[in-house]
Amino acid sequence: MLDNARNLEDKLTTFLVLAEAKGRRQLYVESLLLCHEALIKVEAIPKRVHFFHMKKDCKVIKRFFKKYSDYDILLLPICQDKTKIIIMDLLSQASRRALFSGNQTEFLFAIARKLRMTFEYGFTRGSAHAFASYGQFLQSSGNDVEGALRMGRLAPLRMGRLARQILD
Repeated sequence: MLDNARNLEDKLTTFLVLAEAKGRRQLYVESLLLCHEALIKVEAIPKRVHFFHMKKDCKVIKRFFKKYSDYDILLLPICQDKTKIIIMDLLSQASRRALFSGNQTEFLFAIARKLRMTFEYGFTRGSAHAFASYGQFLQSSGNDVEGALRMGRLAPLRMGRLARQILD
């Protein structure tokens, strides 16, 4: 299937479908590896994910949340770039498979990278999950209840607007 893909979007979509199929068969590690292969090809992630990559993304995210109000964040655009949307979908798939396979670092890295991409390119359907998961991380790791509540408020508000815009 990958050999017959005509362009980058087709290849990424094929990787996404294959990863989803592996995940549904509970082959979580294989699914995660497919996501990694695709994300590495488009340079969305480094070849080897280390804890410091996740920490670096978290620092960028913390600075962003300190700099911008909830209102400013809710005004971020909706991503229009199809390739970036597929990359975000691959990161969503990777975060789920990492969680199911017990790989906490990979899970947090995928969540942090989805948030960074949301700030850079706009909201996608995977953004709400990234906000909610990051809020859960804030609460469980550092007892940042206020930050967790903020993430919980932001996720459904923006996603409601996104759904309305898609339906209009």
